[in-house]
Amino acid sequence: LMPELLSMTPDVKLFIVGDGPERKNLESIINNQELNGKVILIGSVSHEKVLNYVRAADMFVLNTGYEGLSHQLLEAMALVTPIVTTNIGGNPELITDGKSGLLVTYDSKDELKQAILKILKEKNFALEVTKEAQKEVRKFTQEKMFERLTNVLKSL
Repeated sequence: LMPELLSMTPDVKLFIVGDGPERKNLESIINNQELNGKVILIGSVSHEKVLNYVRAADMFVLNTGYEGLSHQLLEAMALVTPIVTTNIGGNPELITDGKSGLLVTYDSKDELKQAILKILKEKNFALEVTKEAQKEVRKFTQEKMFERLTNVLKSL
């Protein structure tokens, strides 16, 4: 998506945090599509640094084909970073489409592009979804989770 996004928003940058077996492939794509300086592979960093990147980002994008209850999404919600993610697994339990973030079909290039552009271009919308996400993430505090677990155990 980056070449298309850059043609519409030339200042956009993609930071990919983490490392793994796809790194060489990603480096090749970045070089072949002349995306050096626009797609930055951060590599493996401490959890604290990951949180700093998420906090500083204009949005957090998770294009995933499988998720349980994503701690990454919970962290992005708590860090007040707008979220674009897929409508699969546990993601819709955390994100209400259009209210606390944006949900797209896994690997739908067009939906992903439209959602990213919406967050980038509609600053008031981005602010509203982060406010709602911040309210939602409060349901997942340690105290709330223990309370729910206690209630379940009592009901048995």
